[in-house]
Order: sequence, then C-alpha cells, then structure tokens
Amino acid sequence: MKHFIPRTWCRCIVALFVTFCLCACLHAQVNTASLSGLVTDPSGAIVPNATVTVTNQATGYTRTVTTDAAGNYSLQNLPIGQYTARVQGPGFSTTQENVTLNVAEKGRRDFSLKVGSAQQTVEVQAEGANLSPDDASISTVVGSQTIEQTPLYLRNWDDLLRVVPGVQIARYTQQSGATSAGRTGDFNVNGVHSLQNNFILDGIDNNTFSENVQELSTQSAHPSVDVIAEFNVITNPYSAEYGRAPGAAVSVNTKGGTNQIHGLAYEYLRNNYFDANDWISNHNGLTKPENNQHQFGGNFGAPILKNRLFGFFNYEGTRIKQGVSRTATVPLPNERSGDFSPATASALGLSYPTIYDPQTGQPFPNNTIPANRMDPVMAKLIALFPLPNARGNSGAANLNNFVRNALAQDNTDNYNGRVDWTPSEKNSIFARYNYSNRFRFIPGYLGGLADGTSTSAWGRQKLKNHSLVLGWTHIFGPTLVNDFRFGWVRNYSFAEQDPFALQQFAGDFVPGIPINPAIGGGVPQTTFTNFGFLGSPDFLPKQQVPQQFQYNDTLSWTHARHAFKFGASLYLPMRNLFQDEPGMRGDLGFSGIFTCQRNEKSQCVSGTGLSYADGLLGLVQSNQLTNVHFVDQRLWMLSGFFEDDWKVTP
Repeated sequence: MKHFIPRTWCRCIVALFVTFCLCACLHAQVNTASLSGLVTDPSGAIVPNATVTVTNQATGYTRTVTTDAAGNYSLQNLPIGQYTARVQGPGFSTTQENVTLNVAEKGRRDFSLKVGSAQQTVEVQAEGANLSPDDASISTVVGSQTIEQTPLYLRNWDDLLRVVPGVQIARYTQQSGATSAGRTGDFNVNGVHSLQNNFILDGIDNNTFSENVQELSTQSAHPSVDVIAEFNVITNPYSAEYGRAPGAAVSVNTKGGTNQIHGLAYEYLRNNYFDANDWISNHNGLTKPENNQHQFGGNFGAPILKNRLFGFFNYEGTRIKQGVSRTATVPLPNERSGDFSPATASALGLSYPTIYDPQTGQPFPNNTIPANRMDPVMAKLIALFPLPNARGNSGAANLNNFVRNALAQDNTDNYNGRVDWTPSEKNSIFARYNYSNRFRFIPGYLGGLADGTSTSAWGRQKLKNHSLVLGWTHIFGPTLVNDFRFGWVRNYSFAEQDPFALQQFAGDFVPGIPINPAIGGGVPQTTFTNFGFLGSPDFLPKQQVPQQFQYNDTLSWTHARHAFKFGASLYLPMRNLFQDEPGMRGDLGFSGIFTCQRNEKSQCVSGTGLSYADGLLGLVQSNQLTNVHFVDQRLWMLSGFFEDDWKVTP
C-alpha cells in the first residue's frame, strides 16, 4: 500500500516555507553584480526583442538576454569585472559599450539604438558611473587600482576603509593597554559601533561570532591585500539582503585567474641598522632596540583552459621583531625590607606616610615593620620584582624606576588559492580557500616570572584561520538565475601569559591556589596602589575555537519591470568552544587601608598607610580565584529574505 501526502497538504507546506522566507528577512550574502536597463530607438520608442550580450573582458564569460515587450532587459548575478555590452536589434546598428560592474552593484545602462545595418557598430564611451534609480543604498567601491597603488602600513587592506565617508577607523597599535590592541579593521560608521558591521567575503558570512574578539579582528578570514580584487562599503544597507546588522556592509571579492598570465613577487625590508637610537633608550643608557620588519611573498594567476578554467594562488609572509620601551615602578631595597624610616626617606629624597600597626592602632616604631612581622608569602612574591635601574622621570626614586627594551614579535604566513570554472554557458563555478597562521608576542613591563603585563591583549598568542567557499551560479533561463554558496570558516586562538611554559605555578607562591598545568606558569597579578604591580593578567590563558558551516541560496527572477530576489541562509551549526574567565591563578590587591590611622568614623586619615606596608604584612584588600572551565556554544540558524527591485522606466 502506497502512502502519499494530499495535494492540499503539499500546498500548505510550500506556503508555510515561502511565508518563512518572506518574513525572516535577515540576510543573504552578495559578491556578484547585476545589470539592467531600457533599449529605445532614436525617437525614444521602446525596442522589444533586442539582443543584449555582455562579455567579461578578462575571462571571456558571456551572458545573453533579450528585451521584453516593454524594452527592458535584466542580467542578474554577474561576476564582477570589466564587460563589453553589445546591443543588437533588427534594422538597427549594433551598439557597443564598455561597462564596469563592481561588487554588489545594481548597475543600469540604457541604450539608444541608431538606424542602420547590422554590420555597423556604434561605440559608446561611458563617462563615469551612472546613478541607478533601482537602489537607494549609499556605497563606496574601492577598486583594484586603489588597492594596488596605495602604500599601506603592514599591508592591511582594511586600512583603506579610511577613504569611505562616514567611517572612523581605529589606528593599528600593539602598545595600547586595552584588549583591542592589535585588532585590524576596527571601525565605526556614522556612529554605529564597530561590532555592528557586516563583513562578506566572496558571498559568504565573514563575521567572527566569538566571545571578546580574541581573533583580533571582527573578520573570520583576513586575506592578503594582494588577494583583494575590490570591496564595496555600503553605509546604509537598506536592501533586505543586508539585514544582518545596522552598521556598514563590507562586501569583499578576491581575485581569480584570467586569460592572461600574471605574476608578482615582492619583498619589503626595514632594519634597525638604519635607525637612530630613541630618546628613552639614550636617556637611560640602553642599547638601541631592535626594529626589523620583513614582508615578502608573491602570487600567480593563469588560464588552465582558455575562457573556461582559471587558477590563482597567493602567499604572503610577515616577520616583525620590534623593540618596545617598558617603564615600570619596582620597590626599592628598603621598601622590600619594610624600612620607611625618616632617615632612610631623607637619604633617598623621599617622604613616606606614617604607617600604623593594625594590631595596636599605634604607629610602627621608627616607621619600620619588624622582621618577625613580615609575611613569608608576600616576601617571596615581592622578591620577584627586578631591582631598580633608573632614577625615574617623576622626580621620585621609587616611581618609574625600572626601564628595559623588550622585544615584540609578530609573524604571519597567509595562503590563498582560487579556481574559477565555466563548464557551459549556463553554469559558473568557483572555489576559494584561505589559510593564515600567526604568532604574536607582546612583552610585559618586567619580563620573566614577574611578567608585569597589564592586559590580556599582551603575552603570547597563536592565531589560525580557515575559510572555504564554493560557489555555483546556474542560469535556468533568460529571466531566472540561481546563485548557491557553501562556506566554512574556522578560527583558532590561544593566548597565554609570558611565563606560561615555566614550571613555577601560582600555588608554589601562594598556598591554596591549585597547581594546574592547564593555566601554565606564573604568579597571581599583585597590585600595590600608587606604585606598581607584578604577575600576569588574570584573563590569561584564554582560547577560542569558533566554527560555522553556511549554505546560501539566492534565486533571481525578472518579470516585466520587477526584479524579484528570494534567498535563504542555513547555518548548521555555529559552534564556539572557549575559555575566558578571570582570576584562574588568583589576584591580590593592596591599598594601604590596614596600615592607615582611623578617625572616629573608622575612615583612613590622609597621609597615613602605605600599600607596600599592607603587602609586607600580608593584609590583602582584594582577591579572587576562579575555577577553570570551558564553554561549548552551539547554534543552528535558518534565515531568509525577499525583495523586489521595481524598474523605473524613464
């Protein structure tokens, strides 16, 4: 016995699916372009059944449509590039024009045919881009010429976002104390937060969905500047296909091979032998810091089968060793032993506040802490501070009295490969894979076990990313085109404190802290108010492994003056395995509230108490200790969109 679903039920199921696609207007990814327009004769009358043929000048890719009864034509989902558009009609001369189609552009070209024979060809010289009445978006296209000819610091292509009106981009730096130090492509547009932008790479979602942007970029993949063909920044993404985020939509297209053979090899070198010593190093008698930047690579693109199959490969390597000046405050020898006496202070040109014994409420004799009152745990921690090696630029011997030239490193290998294939007039297929491997080390103020790193953006970090996209455009007919994309992105980020590999743990110094190899070597971050600190950031180590599979499909249908577009995106699944919690090795804070004099309201009297004294007595003002744990986040998401671009006939 056969089981079947009644036709009425089938219609209901289809209706529900279409309703979902119409209502769940989140986004589809766009890396192609469209071209439409009107064909008329010299009198302005429409010309039906005229043949419009566009040919990509680099790859030979050709598409042909005919104008409808109203003289309109529409070509959807065209690969970007330089095209030759030819319009032919019976009794008219052939009209030919060069047309440039940029990423995500809804281009319009209206043609006026001249009376003549079919053997005559009229060349039309376009004067700049025409404004399209079909799209209300405001966008800026940054083309290949700008990308290739603009000098870029560290060759980051997203620095070119600065040329877009309304964009304010953060300056790239390794030295900021914020967790955003070292990020690229961090920009606001028209006041919208940088995390609200939408990055699209070759038609797939290229946004990081990790916790706290540990990848140092809001882009999952960050290809070399030599890979970028062009990108389009839409600052008011009104179309339904850009409904993911309220900020800018940045649609990026990578290069592919063409019918011509192209190759590039380069090397950029900066060496500290050509640099003068900096002022801080000279002032403190330090040797000139190292400053070597080396970037090298190349690419090659060529036809495998003319007009059919093309290949492109790019490699870029970056090796940076950069000296960074570190100025910190470390305790003087007398401060380590608890001697804050007037005589010692006078000899050093200092003035210490009066310290009080919390057990008696009276000042310590001679403003000195007895040796038998010293806390052995804190004495062991304070001994990790290096000795002062500078007078200090604040006028006090116990402030900014330690300087060193540390060495920052930033090494990256970036690979990109792409294949484009046109097996027939109705099919266009491409595949692109990008892989990047980066190691980055930003040293702390003190170095070694003491470390002295103020932010989890410093330390040693390993970053890897994978990005794969498969695209297939199929032409069902002159008015029906389908565009499919499969995308896979995976990021790996692991950041650790400088002394992670040292076999000395926080539990070796502070009783009660578990000795756990998973959080590595180092001591609790220990802070002395108004002075300095030692130890490593409490958010290190941290790691994230976000990954997503994405399926996009867009169907474009042209009917009369309407250009309908239906689309859906499936994420199956989005997953993030991460570890990012504070205080895994514990942290300690000393402020001087225990060695101060108390008034009748039990408040500290000004000019009394010292954080170093609290520390030597082992009287902690603040502390924390967190268990180590990993979080596994998973999300399945289905979204759809629908839009109708109504063609306005002049």
